[in-house]
Amino acid sequence: MVSTVELKRKKELASAILANKNVKLNDWLEAQYDQVIMDNQQVVLEALNAYQTKNRRQMEVR
Repeated sequence: MVSTVELKRKKELASAILANKNVKLNDWLEAQYDQVIMDNQQVVLEALNAYQTKNRRQMEVR
């Protein structure tokens, strides 16, 4: 696990690099979040479907 000091150093360096490229940190972060979501969309959908199926079965038992 990365230490708080190391994480801060990495963030500062990444921010400086992005600023040099005229990219706002928050815009870059949003793109990273979007990519993680897209890369794992199938897993999330499968989990939601499993949850929904489980809830339907529980409602049938009641």
